[in-house]
Amino acid sequence: MKIIADLHTHTVASTHAYSTVRENCEIAAERGLSIIAMTDHAPLMADGPHEWHAENQQILPQKIKGIYALRGIEADIMNADGELDIKPRILDTLQWVVASFHSSVYPTATDDEHLQAIENVCKNPLVDMFGHLTITDHMFDYTEGAKLLARYDKIAEVNESSIKAGRSTRKNAIEFFKACKKENVRISLDSDAHYCESIGELSICREIVKEVGYPEELIINTDFDYIINRVNNNHPKAQKIII
Repeated sequence: MKIIADLHTHTVASTHAYSTVRENCEIAAERGLSIIAMTDHAPLMADGPHEWHAENQQILPQKIKGIYALRGIEADIMNADGELDIKPRILDTLQWVVASFHSSVYPTATDDEHLQAIENVCKNPLVDMFGHLTITDHMFDYTEGAKLLARYDKIAEVNESSIKAGRSTRKNAIEFFKACKKENVRISLDSDAHYCESIGELSICREIVKEVGYPEELIINTDFDYIINRVNNNHPKAQKIII
């Protein structure tokens, strides 16, 4: 299985990360990727950049070191209403939007409240993907969650970093992605890199999808055309990617 994209990465704009946009793209190119999404945190994270960082990504060239660099964000889910900590007018300018639970922004609530938050975020047409949904701080009914993702055509992420760091257990990941497989949910295998050398390093992700038997045709970061078409079709106010 050839992975051509890493759709969840961080730069020094999130100050607990340690590499620049250029460094991320250089490593992505060295490792044979075609696409990388720059998804730094949104403002409510303690070390997240100002909203201007997300808004100003339009100054970046679309290709850096030969890599399509998607202008993105990892927005924080704030509550069960599914509010995100970034203004809709800024989301409109971006090409890739990840929504994630972080306990510093949305403290652990009940499983039902977490599921309600997921449903409400699913209703936001600008959100492409949920980041690290298998973290132990924000549990929910995986069967019902997978049904929501399928209904709204949202992508679920297998997140290398969260499993390595122990914020998500392998058991949770196996259980969740078995539920996603039953519902034909599209998934992405991502590093959540906070240092450039982690980009494209997906050994645990690969083990999990192999164990689950996840169909390759549902793994979006094996499919260049799918990603480009999703960016161009789902983000009408963002700059189009011209191949």
